[in-house]
Amino acid sequence: MNGMISFIPEIFTLFASMSILMLGLIKKAATKIHLFSITFSIILFALTIIIQNTEVIYIFDKTLKFDTGTAFFKQICISLFIIIILVSNQFLIDKKIQRAEFYSLLFLSLLGTLLLISSENLIMIFLGIELTALCLYSMIALSKNNILSYEAAIKYFVLSIIASGLLLFGFSFLYGISSSLNLSDILNDQLYFENLSIYFFSYILIFVGIAFKFAAAPFHMWLPDIYEGSPYIVTTFISSIPKIGIFYIAFRFLDNNLIMLNDLFLYFLMSIGLLSIALGNIFALSQTKVMRLLAYSGIANAGFIFLGIFVSSNSSFYVPAFYIIIYSISSVGIISILSVLSSKGFNIVYINDLKGFVNNSAFLSLSFLIILLSLAGIPFTAGFYAKYIIFNELISREFFVIALIAIIFTAIGLYYYLRIIWFIYFEDGFSTLYNVKNPISNFIIFLIPIIIIILFLVPDLLLDRLISIL
Repeated sequence: MNGMISFIPEIFTLFASMSILMLGLIKKAATKIHLFSITFSIILFALTIIIQNTEVIYIFDKTLKFDTGTAFFKQICISLFIIIILVSNQFLIDKKIQRAEFYSLLFLSLLGTLLLISSENLIMIFLGIELTALCLYSMIALSKNNILSYEAAIKYFVLSIIASGLLLFGFSFLYGISSSLNLSDILNDQLYFENLSIYFFSYILIFVGIAFKFAAAPFHMWLPDIYEGSPYIVTTFISSIPKIGIFYIAFRFLDNNLIMLNDLFLYFLMSIGLLSIALGNIFALSQTKVMRLLAYSGIANAGFIFLGIFVSSNSSFYVPAFYIIIYSISSVGIISILSVLSSKGFNIVYINDLKGFVNNSAFLSLSFLIILLSLAGIPFTAGFYAKYIIFNELISREFFVIALIAIIFTAIGLYYYLRIIWFIYFEDGFSTLYNVKNPISNFIIFLIPIIIIILFLVPDLLLDRLISIL
């Protein structure tokens, strides 16, 4: 019974999804569907605060695991989810996709991530990943007037199937050598030594699949089209919440695992990291469309996450965990601003569309600036500190060449971030974008830069928590 209490947030998320779908059938309730969604998401967050486990609890024959780590990462995901819901209303109305089925799918996708974070079983891991992805396919294609949405949904569907196939292939090998679907049985030192080649091969397949989900190079082909074709709100979700869930599962696979002492596997992780940083920053330089530029920025940031995992062989997983959380907050902030700036007849497509935006709203321009600087890794933002601790780990372990290559490509990447800032602050032009007088959206958007600066000034607020649970 105690275990089932821990499962209440997931049960409530399913209840919220189904309730929203049913409320959409009632004419009067359908007009308040956004308010219902906000209420459900706040209740969900409160449940994760109330129901916390100081000890490890397993349910369903060790299929799901609940502890302080799973609770914390769920709270981060739900916090970002609340932000997405709060700033989405006007955008969804303008694009005529503020429908009950959209919010229902959004809650179901969140449920997939929550299950993924608690998964202790290979089948449950796969179900969590697929539940998240299946809902996203539908949400990407929900904008009927945008042909790019259909193209993006098809590409995401096809490439996600490939990634899922590779994951399953890796899982099948692990099951074959362990005769178990449970992670605690698979993460066994004796199993590693007795089946070294198969164990190594299965982990390569699994982390190729994980690289697909992170959109890390060379498995990044889908991301720019998804960013360009998806509604902003869906892109905000894709760029943050599922990646946190995928990271936590990567941590579960690698924590206290002898595979992290295997040089070939570590160099595999390092290669993905460096290649992502290089390709992401180089391809972003030539982009003229805002969302495609942010997609390549996301690829470069995925590279830093893989470098963070690469240097986590001594149980320092708090390094990539700090990075993924800061990146997710920044990503939600930047795309939320773009969604608020867009109106019924206009989307921000090109960087040129931001010309002279400071003349329309100095307040939002400042928020945009701070979040961009965080993504770029400029001092006085949490993004800088996130990159710093990864470089510090690389240098302290004498990976000087790897650190130097990453620093060079990061410096190259500063150009495209500064180009956006130049258009906003130093180019003349009339911007028709900002016509939003929503105090809630403005407050949330202003809150994100404040969080970014606070976590730079006092990073231990987050780091200490991560160190204690990872």
